[in-house]
Amino acid sequence: MSKLTERVTIGLPITDESFGGAFKDRPLLCIGQRGAGKTLAALQFIKRGLEAGESTLMLSEMPATNLIELGEKMGIPLSSAISERQIAVVEYETLLGTPPLWPISVQDFSYIMRYVETQRIGRLVLDTVVPWVALDDPAALREHVEVFMEELDHVGATTLITLPRAVSPLAQELTKMLTTLTPLSLEINCLEGDEREINVLRCLGQVILPKPQKYLITTNEGLVYGR
Repeated sequence: MSKLTERVTIGLPITDESFGGAFKDRPLLCIGQRGAGKTLAALQFIKRGLEAGESTLMLSEMPATNLIELGEKMGIPLSSAISERQIAVVEYETLLGTPPLWPISVQDFSYIMRYVETQRIGRLVLDTVVPWVALDDPAALREHVEVFMEELDHVGATTLITLPRAVSPLAQELTKMLTTLTPLSLEINCLEGDEREINVLRCLGQVILPKPQKYLITTNEGLVYGR
Protein backbone atom coordinates (compact mmCIF):
# COMPACT_ATOMS: atom_id res chain seq x y z
CA MET A 1 0.00 0.00 0.00
CA SER A 2 1.04 3.61 -0.51
CA LYS A 3 1.07 6.42 2.04
CA LEU A 4 -2.16 7.67 0.47
CA THR A 5 -4.11 4.51 1.26
CA GLU A 6 -2.60 2.63 4.22
CA ARG A 7 -4.13 3.58 7.57
CA VAL A 8 -3.44 2.92 11.26
CA THR A 9 -5.93 3.27 14.10
CA ILE A 10 -5.36 6.02 16.67
CA GLY A 11 -7.95 5.18 19.33
CA LEU A 12 -10.64 7.70 18.34
CA PRO A 13 -13.80 6.40 16.62
CA ILE A 14 -14.25 9.62 14.63
CA THR A 15 -11.16 8.68 12.61
CA ASP A 16 -10.89 4.91 13.10
CA GLU A 17 -14.49 4.19 12.11
CA SER A 18 -14.84 6.95 9.50
CA PHE A 19 -11.55 6.54 7.63
CA GLY A 20 -9.89 3.44 9.08
CA GLY A 21 -7.61 5.68 11.11
CA ALA A 22 -4.81 8.07 10.24
CA PHE A 23 -2.45 7.88 7.26
CA LYS A 24 0.41 5.51 8.08
CA ASP A 25 3.85 7.15 8.30
CA ARG A 26 2.40 10.63 7.91
CA PRO A 27 1.61 13.44 10.38
CA LEU A 28 -1.74 14.14 12.02
CA LEU A 29 -2.60 17.28 13.95
CA CYS A 30 -4.65 17.63 17.14
CA ILE A 31 -5.67 21.17 18.18
CA GLY A 32 -7.27 22.21 21.46
CA GLN A 33 -7.08 24.58 24.39
CA ARG A 34 -5.17 23.61 27.52
CA GLY A 35 -7.05 20.85 29.33
CA ALA A 36 -9.05 19.82 26.27
CA GLY A 37 -7.55 16.33 26.20
CA LYS A 38 -4.76 16.49 23.62
CA THR A 39 -2.36 14.48 25.80
CA LEU A 40 -5.09 11.90 26.46
CA ALA A 41 -5.58 11.58 22.70
CA ALA A 42 -1.80 11.16 22.36
CA LEU A 43 -1.79 8.37 24.94
CA GLN A 44 -4.61 6.58 23.14
CA PHE A 45 -2.58 6.93 19.94
CA ILE A 46 0.39 5.37 21.76
CA LYS A 47 -1.76 2.57 23.16
CA ARG A 48 -2.83 1.54 19.66
CA GLY A 49 0.81 1.57 18.59
CA LEU A 50 1.89 -0.65 21.47
CA GLU A 51 -0.94 -3.07 20.70
CA ALA A 52 0.30 -3.22 17.10
CA GLY A 53 3.88 -3.86 18.23
CA GLU A 54 5.17 -0.47 17.09
CA SER A 55 7.98 1.32 18.92
CA THR A 56 7.15 4.85 20.01
CA LEU A 57 8.97 8.07 20.86
CA MET A 58 7.12 10.79 22.76
CA LEU A 59 8.35 14.31 23.40
CA SER A 60 6.23 16.02 26.03
CA GLU A 61 5.92 19.15 28.14
CA MET A 62 4.65 16.92 30.95
CA PRO A 63 7.19 15.38 33.34
CA ALA A 64 7.74 11.72 32.45
CA THR A 65 6.63 10.51 35.90
CA ASN A 66 3.28 12.32 35.54
CA LEU A 67 2.85 10.98 32.03
CA ILE A 68 3.54 7.41 33.17
CA GLU A 69 1.05 7.77 36.04
CA LEU A 70 -1.62 9.11 33.68
CA GLY A 71 -0.99 6.32 31.20
CA GLU A 72 -1.11 3.61 33.86
CA LYS A 73 -4.50 4.91 35.03
CA MET A 74 -5.72 4.48 31.45
CA GLY A 75 -4.48 0.90 31.35
CA ILE A 76 -1.43 1.73 29.25
CA PRO A 77 1.63 -0.07 30.68
CA LEU A 78 4.05 2.79 30.03
CA SER A 79 6.46 1.83 32.80
CA SER A 80 6.99 -1.70 31.51
CA ALA A 81 6.98 -0.47 27.89
CA ILE A 82 9.81 1.94 28.75
CA SER A 83 11.73 -0.84 30.50
CA GLU A 84 11.31 -3.07 27.46
CA ARG A 85 12.31 -0.20 25.14
CA GLN A 86 9.01 -0.21 23.34
CA ILE A 87 8.63 3.47 24.09
CA ALA A 88 10.96 6.33 24.93
CA VAL A 89 9.73 9.51 26.64
CA VAL A 90 11.72 12.74 26.38
CA GLU A 91 10.81 15.82 28.39
CA TYR A 92 11.12 19.02 26.40
CA GLU A 93 13.01 20.61 29.26
CA THR A 94 15.98 18.34 28.51
CA LEU A 95 16.13 19.74 24.97
CA LEU A 96 15.15 23.35 25.60
CA GLY A 97 16.64 24.08 29.01
CA THR A 98 15.22 26.50 31.56
CA PRO A 99 14.01 29.02 30.54
CA PRO A 100 13.12 27.31 27.25
CA LEU A 101 14.90 28.40 24.09
CA TRP A 102 12.63 28.07 21.04
CA PRO A 103 12.64 26.84 18.38
CA ILE A 104 14.45 23.52 18.82
CA SER A 105 17.86 23.71 17.20
CA VAL A 106 18.67 22.15 13.85
CA GLN A 107 21.12 19.83 15.63
CA ASP A 108 18.49 18.56 18.08
CA PHE A 109 15.98 18.17 15.27
CA SER A 110 18.45 16.12 13.23
CA TYR A 111 19.27 13.97 16.27
CA ILE A 112 15.59 13.19 16.90
CA MET A 113 14.98 12.36 13.25
CA ARG A 114 18.02 10.06 13.15
CA TYR A 115 16.83 8.34 16.32
CA VAL A 116 13.42 7.70 14.73
CA GLU A 117 15.06 6.20 11.66
CA THR A 118 17.76 4.10 13.36
CA GLN A 119 15.49 2.78 16.13
CA ARG A 120 12.70 2.02 13.65
CA ILE A 121 10.19 4.12 15.52
CA GLY A 122 6.68 3.44 14.23
CA ARG A 123 4.89 6.22 16.11
CA LEU A 124 6.15 9.64 17.09
CA VAL A 125 4.36 12.11 19.36
CA LEU A 126 5.24 15.81 19.62
CA ASP A 127 3.09 17.06 22.49
CA THR A 128 3.32 20.02 21.73
CA VAL A 129 4.65 20.93 18.29
CA VAL A 130 5.19 24.57 19.33
CA PRO A 131 8.91 24.25 20.25
CA TRP A 132 9.60 23.01 16.73
CA VAL A 133 7.82 25.76 14.82
CA ALA A 134 7.79 28.81 17.10
CA LEU A 135 9.26 31.83 15.33
CA ASP A 136 8.79 35.50 16.11
CA ASP A 137 9.45 36.55 12.52
CA PRO A 138 6.21 36.28 10.48
CA ALA A 139 8.16 36.59 7.22
CA ALA A 140 10.19 33.46 7.98
CA LEU A 141 7.39 31.44 9.56
CA ARG A 142 5.84 29.94 6.41
CA GLU A 143 9.10 28.64 4.96
CA HIS A 144 10.18 27.27 8.35
CA VAL A 145 6.89 25.42 8.87
CA GLU A 146 6.82 24.07 5.32
CA VAL A 147 10.35 22.68 5.63
CA PHE A 148 9.59 21.18 9.04
CA MET A 149 6.41 19.47 7.84
CA GLU A 150 8.14 18.14 4.74
CA GLU A 151 10.88 16.61 6.90
CA LEU A 152 8.28 15.16 9.25
CA ASP A 153 6.41 13.65 6.33
CA HIS A 154 9.49 11.72 5.25
CA VAL A 155 10.74 10.47 8.61
CA GLY A 156 8.91 7.15 8.24
CA ALA A 157 6.75 7.28 11.39
CA THR A 158 3.09 8.00 11.98
CA THR A 159 3.38 11.27 13.88
CA LEU A 160 0.85 12.94 16.15
CA ILE A 161 1.51 16.62 16.76
CA THR A 162 -0.54 18.67 19.21
CA LEU A 163 -1.11 22.41 19.09
CA PRO A 164 -2.71 24.77 21.61
CA ARG A 165 -5.64 26.82 20.41
CA ALA A 166 -4.43 30.07 18.88
CA VAL A 167 -4.74 33.27 20.93
CA SER A 168 -2.75 35.69 18.73
CA PRO A 169 -2.77 36.60 15.02
CA LEU A 170 0.61 34.90 14.49
CA ALA A 171 -0.58 31.77 16.29
CA GLN A 172 -3.73 31.78 14.15
CA GLU A 173 -1.58 31.91 11.03
CA LEU A 174 0.52 29.01 12.35
CA THR A 175 -2.64 26.98 13.01
CA LYS A 176 -3.89 27.66 9.50
CA MET A 177 -0.59 26.58 7.96
CA LEU A 178 -0.32 23.36 9.98
CA THR A 179 -3.94 22.43 9.27
CA THR A 180 -3.37 22.91 5.55
CA LEU A 181 -0.08 20.98 5.49
CA THR A 182 -1.22 18.02 7.61
CA PRO A 183 -3.14 15.20 5.89
CA LEU A 184 -5.44 14.71 8.90
CA SER A 185 -6.34 17.50 11.32
CA LEU A 186 -8.57 17.25 14.40
CA GLU A 187 -9.85 19.77 16.93
CA ILE A 188 -10.97 19.02 20.48
CA ASN A 189 -13.49 21.50 21.87
CA CYS A 190 -14.42 21.80 25.55
CA LEU A 191 -18.12 21.58 26.37
CA GLU A 192 -19.57 21.36 29.89
CA GLY A 193 -17.51 19.71 32.61
CA ASP A 194 -15.69 16.66 31.25
CA GLU A 195 -17.57 16.66 27.95
CA ARG A 196 -15.58 17.21 24.78
CA GLU A 197 -16.42 17.47 21.10
CA ILE A 198 -13.99 16.25 18.44
CA ASN A 199 -14.21 17.69 14.96
CA VAL A 200 -12.32 16.64 11.82
CA LEU A 201 -11.02 19.81 10.20
CA ARG A 202 -9.32 18.12 7.25
CA CYS A 203 -8.75 14.65 5.86
CA LEU A 204 -6.81 14.40 2.63
CA GLY A 205 -8.93 13.02 -0.18
CA GLN A 206 -12.21 13.29 1.77
CA VAL A 207 -14.80 15.74 0.47
CA ILE A 208 -17.44 14.85 3.06
CA LEU A 209 -16.18 14.87 6.64
CA PRO A 210 -17.90 13.15 9.59
CA LYS A 211 -20.08 15.15 11.93
CA PRO A 212 -18.46 16.22 15.23
CA GLN A 213 -18.60 13.55 17.93
CA LYS A 214 -19.07 14.00 21.66
CA TYR A 215 -16.62 12.36 24.06
CA LEU A 216 -16.28 12.17 27.81
CA ILE A 217 -13.00 12.43 29.69
CA THR A 218 -12.71 9.57 32.18
CA THR A 219 -9.98 8.83 34.70
CA ASN A 220 -9.22 5.29 33.55
CA GLU A 221 -10.10 5.35 29.85
CA GLY A 222 -9.23 8.81 28.55
CA LEU A 223 -11.48 10.17 25.80
CA VAL A 224 -14.51 7.88 25.56
CA TYR A 225 -17.10 8.16 22.79
CA GLY A 226 -20.82 7.71 23.24
CA ARG A 227 -21.32 8.18 26.96
